[in-house]
Amino acid sequence: MTELSSRVNFKTCLSLFLLLSLLPISMVSPAVAAGVDIDVRIENGLEWVLGQEIDYLLGSRAFVSAVSTKPDKYRIYVDENSMAASAFAMYHKVYTSEKYDQKLRSALTFIMAAQTAEKDFYHYWNMTTRKWNHHGKMYYWNAYAVEGLAFSAFHMRLSATLESEKSIFNRAKNAASACIEEWHERSQQPDGRWIFSYSDAADHAEVDENGMILTALLYLALYERYWGDQENARTYTDWAEKTAVWILSRQEKDSSSWAYGGFYHDESESIQYTDSNGRAIFGLTAYLRTINSLRGQTEPTFSHVRSSIHVWADNFLLELFDSYWGISWYRTRSGITSYPKQVYRAAEVMKALIEAWIVLGDFKFQYYASRVYDWITGMNENSIDLQQALNRKSKGGGFYIGINADGSVEEESNLETTATATGALIYGRWIAIPEFPNHAFSLLMLLTLIMTLYPSKYMKLRESGLSSS
Repeated sequence: MTELSSRVNFKTCLSLFLLLSLLPISMVSPAVAAGVDIDVRIENGLEWVLGQEIDYLLGSRAFVSAVSTKPDKYRIYVDENSMAASAFAMYHKVYTSEKYDQKLRSALTFIMAAQTAEKDFYHYWNMTTRKWNHHGKMYYWNAYAVEGLAFSAFHMRLSATLESEKSIFNRAKNAASACIEEWHERSQQPDGRWIFSYSDAADHAEVDENGMILTALLYLALYERYWGDQENARTYTDWAEKTAVWILSRQEKDSSSWAYGGFYHDESESIQYTDSNGRAIFGLTAYLRTINSLRGQTEPTFSHVRSSIHVWADNFLLELFDSYWGISWYRTRSGITSYPKQVYRAAEVMKALIEAWIVLGDFKFQYYASRVYDWITGMNENSIDLQQALNRKSKGGGFYIGINADGSVEEESNLETTATATGALIYGRWIAIPEFPNHAFSLLMLLTLIMTLYPSKYMKLRESGLSSS
């Protein structure tokens, strides 16, 4: 009788523990995170971005990079405006609101204006010289440009009703398509990888830019599938599948390796960055989300990609989280380098985790994403809300760049950090982190389980007692 009781007590406690571990983030969030509603955080982040808006040419507006850091305070980057465009598009999608649609159009128009006659994109507009700078190769920022254009164009075209609305999104799609088609033969290799140029290194393939190209190709294929040319849709799908195959080949599959589960940053296979892993996973989740709408028989298969994402989460991601659920910088054979812990890296991982939860349904992805949210909003080693940066108009709402190894906080921000972090929060709002399920529903779940477990326990004990008598 005593032994049976102990076993039942253990099972009951274990069941209660498991349920408590699954309670929504709203019941265990730090006070600082709970004190500011996620909707307010999103609005504050987007308003920070709006405070960076300037007229760079007569009648043309875009978003400048930094507040006070030189030289970025005088530059309007194409890649950063692409991040802002994606955040605005997601806001429209999640909130079904046109509040920031005009700002989205400004960002898209700026990116399209940066396209050269060779169909690549300039890197930035110099506010001092009033000239475009850096072009002529398939530089890495082109991946950001085509992803921002393709992603925004597709999601906005879904709700477009006026011909004027459809026109700008068609143009955005066409600009992304023109870049990819012009550079495809020179950039994409037979094994599927895309080679990019870098100012400080020889041309090579990196997994993060390839993740963005994968996302762009998939949304271009969908755009053509629904509103364009079916042959183009098949072509982009072919290129996307090859890209996905190469990205998967970058994952270390040897369980005895220091790198197991993670995606190598580049072909040297010497380092795994958290942000490039996040972008690779986001591309693969985009593949899972879209590929069945584009093709029946796929390579790689759904199960192959799903397995890869689980191996990544269990063997790379958990290794890179610290005790505060802060995301470390990178991993090498020598070990993990934790600092600086930067918000944009955390946001890239958070966004990828939310997409993984959406397409795979495993609660662990939502749980990890909510923990990253906690780290950003106050449950970190400094117990500081990292959304306090000021913009050019001295209004708060931006995200600090991050926390350094000496404990200091880099209280500046830039468009990359705040647009990426705000975009990740919009994804969080999409699946309702941290407000859903609400407290009442959570307590009801707990009470229901208690009522289920305890009668079961006493029935087993009673039956045991009757048997022994």
